[in-house]
Amino acid sequence: MCGTGGRQCRFTSGATFAGSLRLRGLTGSGSTTRRPGSTQNNLVEFFGAARPMREVNAGDALAFVEFLRSRKNASGDRALSENTIRRRIGRAKQFWNAAIDSEQAEKNPFTKLSANVRGNRERFQHVTVEDAEKVLDACPNLQWRLVFALARFGGIRTPSETFALTWEDVDWESNRVLIRSPKTEHHEGKGSRVIPLFPELLPLLREAWDAAPEGATHVVTIGRDAKMNLRTGLQRIIERAKVTPWPKLFHNLRASRQTELAQQFPIHVVCEWLGNSKLVAAEHYLRVTDGDFARALTPRESGAESGAQAVQKAVQPVSASKHPNMTATTPAIEENQAKPGLQQQFRGDMHACSVVPVRLERTAFCV
Repeated sequence: MCGTGGRQCRFTSGATFAGSLRLRGLTGSGSTTRRPGSTQNNLVEFFGAARPMREVNAGDALAFVEFLRSRKNASGDRALSENTIRRRIGRAKQFWNAAIDSEQAEKNPFTKLSANVRGNRERFQHVTVEDAEKVLDACPNLQWRLVFALARFGGIRTPSETFALTWEDVDWESNRVLIRSPKTEHHEGKGSRVIPLFPELLPLLREAWDAAPEGATHVVTIGRDAKMNLRTGLQRIIERAKVTPWPKLFHNLRASRQTELAQQFPIHVVCEWLGNSKLVAAEHYLRVTDGDFARALTPRESGAESGAQAVQKAVQPVSASKHPNMTATTPAIEENQAKPGLQQQFRGDMHACSVVPVRLERTAFCV
């Protein structure tokens, strides 16, 4: 275990791993605290439970990454994605950093390995409002409709933020909802955020409030134990709705909401509501939708110039007939042309004259 008294850090149990993370202040709650267990299990499986952490080197870390690439996902239907592998590398880094802090290891063998999660465009899919309504209609009860709507129209993380939502967090008077975020609570000032009580959520929340028993605390009551898998349940509901299932079920619901909101509000406002940064939103959330293409092909209202027309007009040559001040001869010169003496004097001085543009007019001056 990772601790004091000179005992070495070993891969012994999920509880030990969770304890080492607490030394770094990295634990969350709900499913967040369970996630490191996957990395822990992989480490024990590959290195063995009795191997001291200080004996693992950079070469062993590389071999561990290759080992992860040979593993299957939880469903067993495909290999671990590159992003999943990167997340587990990141958690392994956290594990070793905790061991270093407790003086149970000198170096982190995973330091040079990238743990940055990248957006996988192949798994991006915008869930349209039409498909969302079909799924809502197929939900077996109000609680399932809440779970789905909070993700799709509230943009909250499922299950961590969904399970953290209480009735005290719903401010009916100001039409706002406090969202507590176990995932980001270890970052200063990121433990919670406030979102509007969106019109799509209001009737469902009111119905759930009316149906809630006296003294109820949590808004969502289903799926709060390990016996129920929300992802599997939602998969069945989507199939029942006769909608083609999309990858990353809950993430794409949240991403679809952020994409919609970004078309209506400034991006800094949307990121504040969704609880992520502009960089993360651009990499992992914002999508180009079919609706974007449809709007681009729709003519503007009569009398309004298109952007292309405005640009074309801006760069075309200026017509002299429309701009009297840019004619070849100004009225003053025409007047001089009627006076032979002055005309000869003007011509004699032309070698010392310059013509410069001032705004959209040409002014002749002599030096």
